[in-house]
Amino acid sequence: MSASEHGFGAMLLHSFEEAPNRCAYRFQGMEITRAQLRDEALLLAARLRELGLGAGSPLAIEIPHSLELVVAMCGVQIAGATAIPIDPDVSLDRRNAILADISPVVVLRRGVSQESGGLVTIDIDDYENPETNQRDSLSEIAFVVYTSGTSGGPKGVMISAESYVLRMKNVVPMVSVREGDIDLAWTPSSFITMVDEIFLPLLVGLPTVIAEPSIRTDPDAFMALVQQERITTFRITPSLLNLVLRMPGAEAAFAHMRTLICSGEAMSAELQAIAHQKLTADLVGYYGATEAPAVAGQFYNRNEAPSATTICTPQPFLTLRITLADGREAQTGEGGEIWIGGCAVADGYWNKPELTAEKFVELEGRRWYRTGDKGRRLEDGRIEIL
Repeated sequence: MSASEHGFGAMLLHSFEEAPNRCAYRFQGMEITRAQLRDEALLLAARLRELGLGAGSPLAIEIPHSLELVVAMCGVQIAGATAIPIDPDVSLDRRNAILADISPVVVLRRGVSQESGGLVTIDIDDYENPETNQRDSLSEIAFVVYTSGTSGGPKGVMISAESYVLRMKNVVPMVSVREGDIDLAWTPSSFITMVDEIFLPLLVGLPTVIAEPSIRTDPDAFMALVQQERITTFRITPSLLNLVLRMPGAEAAFAHMRTLICSGEAMSAELQAIAHQKLTADLVGYYGATEAPAVAGQFYNRNEAPSATTICTPQPFLTLRITLADGREAQTGEGGEIWIGGCAVADGYWNKPELTAEKFVELEGRRWYRTGDKGRRLEDGRIEIL
């Protein structure tokens, strides 16, 4: 049976059966076990289905980082609908642009509303007949994540349930969870990383602390949380890592850190040296995009001289193709555009068929995402980002 027949919601429900009484998430001193999360998510999913919402229904989730956010993300997937996460802290212009672009049937929020699905309330002020609001083009789509808008305005990247299930089935066996490991979820909802921060820990049985949104702009509070909660793994941009590592008490705050994942920017040689000097954690970088996240990784070896050159190893279940201007595949050592193929590739952009046709192409029986980035393949198969 194919992944699409199961759906990501079914994958989540199956994962809840493992260690149901273990803490799934902790937020502001409150915990929710895996069994409690399952029950809350099922309650929300049932209420959504009663309203006629399911496959093809775009549901905006406008909830700040909290236990309610996790319940909403899980409940929407179990209902089989499409989740559109929107960070409540984004500008009003960006929020309105997203809502106008995709016109969600309902918006899930915290607080008093007309309908309740347990911890999460359902805002149905504009709710009409769900059958007239369903989108056939979203029937297989699990998420629509809007890009940051740095190049031509926000674009809704469509990620199918089938591709997300396949990617998670490949990623989960690669994750090693040790006794005492604790993850941190703090990336804004406007980034695809947030989706993985919510779901990957559930699938591998990794307890996760959810951070208040305010710590993103308060380095002292961020370091205090990491130290107090004994965080062992989290994701961070190199620029922010550079800031916190230069603050007093950084070594103590990160004393329990085992793996530090950097992405979003290139890692300078100077920052690598500082990180290896102050931290005992493994330092890992990932290359990717919203349209194809975390497709290649780079391990920064503390026993080697730091280098500003980004050289990464493609994930074993994906293919990175170096493509010349005429469409031919580049030879080893020859520079060209990086194309990404495999289950991590998104289905395209919502409501932007021309841009989808430009950036997502079919070649040699495979679908590719054209990154626009330049790179070359080295003799050992790794990719150097130019």
